[in-house]
Parts: sequence; C-alpha cells; structure tokens
Amino acid sequence: MSGGDRRPAGTERCSVRSFTGGSWREKEAEVVREISLDVCLNGRKLAAIACAGLHVEELAVGWLRSEGIIRNAREIAAATAGREGWSVDVRTAADWSGAGPSGEPEPLPLPAAGAATVSPERIFTLMGQMVEAADIHRRSRGTHGAALAGTAGIITVREDIGRHNCLDMLSGYALLNGIAGADKMILRTGRVSSDIVIKIWRMGVPAVISLSVPTALAVRIAERAGITLVGAVRAPSLTVYTHPERVGGA
Repeated sequence: MSGGDRRPAGTERCSVRSFTGGSWREKEAEVVREISLDVCLNGRKLAAIACAGLHVEELAVGWLRSEGIIRNAREIAAATAGREGWSVDVRTAADWSGAGPSGEPEPLPLPAAGAATVSPERIFTLMGQMVEAADIHRRSRGTHGAALAGTAGIITVREDIGRHNCLDMLSGYALLNGIAGADKMILRTGRVSSDIVIKIWRMGVPAVISLSVPTALAVRIAERAGITLVGAVRAPSLTVYTHPERVGGA
C-alpha cells in the first residue's frame, strides 16, 4: 500500500450496486485480483497457475517442491520474478539432479515418546490469530488462508484465490528461509483433501489443523504418513482425525 491507498496488495476496486435494507446504492467494492502466473524452470515453462499475484517466488518454488521437482534449497540457484510479477523463473544449482515428480514421499516418522504437543486452547488461539491476519479475506471474502506455525506462535500467513497456492507459498517460504518442518504445523481455512495432505507430507510438517473437515482419503493418507489431522475447529470444539498424540489431552 502506498500514499492514501489503504487497499491491500492482491486486490482491485470495482463499482457495484448493493441491495441492503430494501434499497439500492452505488459503492466501491474490493475484489481479489487474479492473474495467470507462468512457472518456469531454467527458462522452460512448466505450469500456469491462477493466483492473486502475491509472493510469486515462494509460490513457484513451493509448487516445484510439491511436484517433487525441487527437493531442497541447495538445488535452487535463484528464483526471479519477471513481467511485473506475471512469471517466475527458477534457476537450479549446478548439482541439481534433474529429478522429476517421484510419487509420494517416504512416510514421516511417528513422534518420539514425550514429543511436544499442542493443547486445544492453543489451537483455538492460533486459528484466531490466522483469521485475524487474513486481511484480504476480511475485506473481500474472496481468498483462502493458511499459516505456518510452531507451538510458540504463527511464523507467517499466506492468502490466495487457490487453496493449494497458499500451501505452496508456505512451502516455498520455508524452503527459501531454511525453516525445517518437523516441529511445525499448518493452519488452514479450507477443506483438507488428499492432495492437500500430500503437499504437507512433502513439506515434512507433521500436523495440519483446519476450520473445515477432511475427506476420507485425506484421513487415510494422514494416518499412513504419521500426520496429525485436526478439523472442524470452532472454539470451544474441534475434532482430531489422526495421530491424536500430538494434541494435548486427546
């Protein structure tokens, strides 16, 4: 935001007619921006992702990680946005193996005895903080949200028009900033499907917590992967679907 424009990045304004209390009125509404982001690897386009045009380097790197093309930060030489943020070219390091998607990752280890847990009360607090930080959604009602968090608090929040994009941004953020996932959790606003769980599995994060609910396949994959899956979070209630040992008192 700059000058007197308080509109958050990733939104645009349009003129609308609003019907409230039995009458019409003209007003300005904030709507989420949508662009098609070209994800390139060493100059070759691999995908076009519909997104809000935010944190595009993280999104591109995270997408490559989710697809199993990039596995760690050492394989990345640079991630550069071009065309005013409508494309990102990720350049690989000299020792990149050139591996492509390789299917599901190896299962995460189950937590050791005495591993740190998170209480329901802490989950409610963290979820409230994520929702409060979702400024674009609060203004436009047009985004999904997700956060990377530890038991000490939220590390970062990402919003986008695509629920998958939010996770890829967090995955890219963690990779580019050297943040390990083994002691972290993902907070989400949306439904947890099988592909969401697989993305989290690739990130090495052992817990996903959502305002919404999972699919049956997502539950089976999370159980197999050693991922704690918590859904239907609405204080003072929540549901633990898999690996309850990470949730205090479960």
